[in-house]
Amino acid sequence: MKDANKTKEQLLRELHKTRKKVAKLEKLESEIQKTNIRAANLTLLKELLIGKRALTEKLKSITDSVVYIFEADFARIWMTKDGDLCNKGCIHASVTEGPHICRDRSHCLHLMASSGRYTHIDGYHRRVPLGSYKIGRVASGDDPKFITNDVTHDPQVHDHEWAKNLRLVSFAGYRLLSPDKKPIGVLALFSKDKIHREQEALLEDLASTTSQMILVRNMEWELNVADAKLQTLFEKSKTPMMFIDEDTKIIQINNECEKFTGYLKEEVEGKKSWKEFVSKKDDLERMTEYHRLRRIDAESAPQSYEFQFMDKKGQLKDINVTVEMVDGTKLSLAALQTIHKKNNMKN
Repeated sequence: MKDANKTKEQLLRELHKTRKKVAKLEKLESEIQKTNIRAANLTLLKELLIGKRALTEKLKSITDSVVYIFEADFARIWMTKDGDLCNKGCIHASVTEGPHICRDRSHCLHLMASSGRYTHIDGYHRRVPLGSYKIGRVASGDDPKFITNDVTHDPQVHDHEWAKNLRLVSFAGYRLLSPDKKPIGVLALFSKDKIHREQEALLEDLASTTSQMILVRNMEWELNVADAKLQTLFEKSKTPMMFIDEDTKIIQINNECEKFTGYLKEEVEGKKSWKEFVSKKDDLERMTEYHRLRRIDAESAPQSYEFQFMDKKGQLKDINVTVEMVDGTKLSLAALQTIHKKNNMKN
């Protein structure tokens, strides 16, 4: 009887082991399927990124896809650009000691796209000094990536309580690099699940794709804008100016245009159409036709004309705009000038 019971116990143990093996295989098969689906979705994303759209739109597509494909809590992309808010309220500029001090005001990381829990790009981390926080360290450190599956305890994550309250588990940050290995940005995400090796490989590939896309877009921009003299004149001009693409999107404004419109560059570039600043319907219809004709034959539309402009505060201004096409491109350069009407006073 004892032998029979023993045999029964052995069979139960074997059955339990078999069930565990089956469950393990099923889990492995499920992970393989997930990886294949993620890889297929990333292929579709890459095809989407080939299309002609503003850089900011493409970067937003990437962060949206990271949240969707990898089930991230939120994902963000920063790009390395010139320091622009040092004297305009950047919180890091006032830090004088500690690990998050801004040591180089010539360059910093600009938040360009954010998806998931946080979609704004104008908050605390809209600018990050190189070498500060985990994002700045990813951009300037020795290791081109940083991954942890223990964000509530990892010393490189500075706010453990915040991560704990949001039930975050993992973080992955990848440096975006130029061909000569210079940092051009960071792709990062937080997740409530662990990041596995297969996901790491896919994310690393996506970071490489993002780097290539930024480099190609920057190269296209350099070709379109032509030489550095034009860019310098554009930025330093006391006249509000904007570059406009074929689909009416504003792709770049100068500092004077920021003051004139009331919007920051990151609120306008790649996001707003010039149409949003035209207050009168008849002006809009007329200018839309000019926009279309100008790209067929530059001489078929007037170079200068007047319209009523509306800024961020809703204030109306009578404007004279001068528009010129950039040679060899579908880009146009618009210069805005306020019309100061004189009051006729009788003596």
